[in-house]
Amino acid sequence: MHDTTYDTCVDILRAEYGDSRNFIAPNVIAHGGVVPKWAAEIAYGEGIEHGTFLVGVSVVLVTDEGTERCFELSRCFSGPNLDALRDEALTYMRGLDELVDDQLREEVA
Repeated sequence: MHDTTYDTCVDILRAEYGDSRNFIAPNVIAHGGVVPKWAAEIAYGEGIEHGTFLVGVSVVLVTDEGTERCFELSRCFSGPNLDALRDEALTYMRGLDELVDDQLREEVA
């Protein structure tokens, strides 16, 4: 069991990723989550095809052992309209709390 406490979502993300930068989506849009249970970061970068963008939602869970990247709940959105992608990612992040609860129950079972 870890004895670290996290005051903010950024603290949870930093515990997992350190000071590293996402080179595919380096531009942070927002952080969110429910401290001390989970945190997410929304970030964007240029897409693979000309004129497109990638918006990623990275999810980190707080477990008894510390922090853990949750690949199952992380998402990537792609398309030409950055504002629409941002809104889609924000809507997804707002609905994560119930999904995180389900994920944590599955890991315990």
